[in-house]
Amino acid sequence: MITTQGVTGLNRWSLIRYNPFPDTGGSHSFVICLLDNLKNGILLTSLHSRGTTRFYAKKVDGGKADQDLSGEEQQALNQAIKS
Repeated sequence: MITTQGVTGLNRWSLIRYNPFPDTGGSHSFVICLLDNLKNGILLTSLHSRGTTRFYAKKVDGGKADQDLSGEEQQALNQAIKS
């Protein structure tokens, strides 16, 4: 849990499901964004393909990610900020 002065908890969130690989069926990949009131938190991305599933985590500080974002990650971040 992220705790900052007077703000506790991850109360802004969003979930984006998508299919990044045309040779797999369904939207098994996802991005979840979890933020506190100060827009600090994480983006957790899961990329699912036929043979593997990979997970990536990116830190968010003040509504800005510490790394470049994919389109789906940016969409999840924007939705969480608006929630």
